[in-house]
Amino acid sequence: DRWVIFAGFASLICAALAEIAIPHLLAASIFSAQNGGAVFYRNAKLLVVLCMISGVFSGVRSCCFGIANMILVKRMREMLFDSILSQDIAFFDEETVGDLTSRLGSDCQQVSRVIGNDLNLISRNLLQGIGALIYLLILSWPLGLCTMLTCGTLSTIMLVHGRYQKKASKFAQEFTASANNVAQEAISLVRTVRVYGTEKQEFKRYAKWLDKLYDVSFRQTMAYGGWSLSLNYLYHSTQLCVGCCCFDWRNSNHEWEVHC
Repeated sequence: DRWVIFAGFASLICAALAEIAIPHLLAASIFSAQNGGAVFYRNAKLLVVLCMISGVFSGVRSCCFGIANMILVKRMREMLFDSILSQDIAFFDEETVGDLTSRLGSDCQQVSRVIGNDLNLISRNLLQGIGALIYLLILSWPLGLCTMLTCGTLSTIMLVHGRYQKKASKFAQEFTASANNVAQEAISLVRTVRVYGTEKQEFKRYAKWLDKLYDVSFRQTMAYGGWSLSLNYLYHSTQLCVGCCCFDWRNSNHEWEVHC
């Protein structure tokens, strides 16, 4: 497991560094096309090599994190099932079968996304963001400071959004487990349900938990929509501010040259 994760992070670093250098070489290739063919072809070759490196290491990264994710799910379910079997009989009197099977199923799968998806994306975006920020500060410090301000605002919004999503996901898992428990009880005791004619009551119990799950999922979707709206708004606002700053800076330089 350790070597798989090490290989995944090494591939992640190589792919991120290649993706950071691609925009610089792309711009250099475009501007060098006017100067001469030799410089253009050299930059084009380097650009092709970087694209290949980015593609290969991105594939290796996804493969390694996918394998680590499968190992994590397998080991987590084995440990959880072994822990459940070693509990006292009183534990099974307090916990329902639906809750326990939900913990073995959807809950383990939800936790495994931390390795397979979240940790992978967070590490890649963090490394690319730091590299791009350093490049922007070297290229133009006003542009870098404007980007830092935007990233700080987005980080604050993302922190609030992440805390809300964490609470909402917890409630969603609990409501899913309760709905599964109701369904399992009704199906396993379907003969008793038919004898007493309580089909509608069981349906209402199941629908009640589904309504709560729908309400939580709806709020999660609305929160994600607000996050996407703020991301796009700040992104385009930053572009507009940078464009205005560059325009004012060029006008001030032009007026200074005319005055001189």
